[in-house]
Amino acid sequence: STITTEKEEGCDYCSFFLSNMASTSTSSTTTTSSSSSSKVEDINGSASVISFLAHVCKVEPTAETGRAGYHAIIQKSPTHAYLLGEDDSQRKSVDEFLNQIEKDFVGNTDKQVQALHKLNKSLLHVYLVLNHVTLADIVTFVHLYPIVSTWTDKEKVLFYNITRWFNHIQHLKGLQYPALPIISLPCDAPEESAAPAKAAKPAAADAKKPAAAAGDAKPAAPQAEGKGKGKGKAEGAESAGKPAAAEGDKSEGKNKGKPAAKQAAKPAAAVDRPEDVSRLDIRVGKIVNCKKHEGADSLYVEEIDVGEDAPRVVVSGLVKFVPLDEMQNRMVLVLCNLKPSNLKGIKSHAMVLAASNADHTHVELIDPPSSSKPGERVTFAGYEGEPDKVLKIEVFGTVAADLKTNEDKIATYKGIPFTTSAGVCSSKTITLGGIR
Repeated sequence: STITTEKEEGCDYCSFFLSNMASTSTSSTTTTSSSSSSKVEDINGSASVISFLAHVCKVEPTAETGRAGYHAIIQKSPTHAYLLGEDDSQRKSVDEFLNQIEKDFVGNTDKQVQALHKLNKSLLHVYLVLNHVTLADIVTFVHLYPIVSTWTDKEKVLFYNITRWFNHIQHLKGLQYPALPIISLPCDAPEESAAPAKAAKPAAADAKKPAAAAGDAKPAAPQAEGKGKGKGKAEGAESAGKPAAAEGDKSEGKNKGKPAAKQAAKPAAAVDRPEDVSRLDIRVGKIVNCKKHEGADSLYVEEIDVGEDAPRVVVSGLVKFVPLDEMQNRMVLVLCNLKPSNLKGIKSHAMVLAASNADHTHVELIDPPSSSKPGERVTFAGYEGEPDKVLKIEVFGTVAADLKTNEDKIATYKGIPFTTSAGVCSSKTITLGGIR
């Protein structure tokens, strides 16, 4: 059994995961309690990682320690071989990350805060190295557990990206471990299933649900632990509504005397709606102006016509991948139902979609047909339905795992082409690349 079949990925050119991030800098100061420092030696040894990894792989722990022990355990469970990476390049990336994490956090408490700031600044992915859980996530999770467990609310916000990543990892069912109980974090999310995703319900059923339901419903705490606050502010995890009876008892007093029509008008929780591409509002856009961000060398600030009264301002981390002159007056695909996010003082109101190779060294914008009209929504055969009013990050992560270019460079969702009235959308040269 695998940890998750829903492989997700953020990327260094994707500004979306910066939304709601607390303003921090590496010069910020914070304190990590002495009790945390003392725990590091107790929990962060390789023996603890081996015990945890053996639990994940459902095999007996090995007598070997360190990296050799990790590999020995995974070799006992071939279905977990992907934890090491799926080819030489990926395996090298995982090993390099492990080297850095072990250097920064194993027995190194003097520069721990500096290392936390460095990790937080670079952690823009859903996972640490690849587009799914790897050994790097597992080892880092065990190393950081005694640190995160002692954080104050202020520290949880200060190291927001670590908090977001840690919270996602601890709620993956395949990674839950009795010796490391769930830590209550401000962005507690519902548990993801380790089983393969269920088949999507017919689109006709989806159309009956209010379009705003997924965007407005409140997330529930994880059922197994019951500790999550379920605010959904930081990660925007998908709603998992409370049982109807309990909800009715709680709200009876509030609704008493109110017109029945108003009570019935409340949208149902979106827990039953499939997490598929119909929930994304992807539109054809035309960049009418683009310039470099004055406060960030890696960011562009675009004005994009998506068929509305005025162009949307969008901030994208594409400077090192796409020359400025290639951004001007260009047709692009834009994900329009993200929550606006402030990036270096400029609010970004959407995300430009791009394809990348496995190690994100080559990135290309997804091109709609040249005759496409700005504002037209991209469609996917068999996935009809209204998009969410505000797309939750957990829903986007799940869906994004299946956004890829095929062997013909055509942009697809589970093999279904991105389609406009003028034809399909594609990248220029990237095949079998992730799309974000």
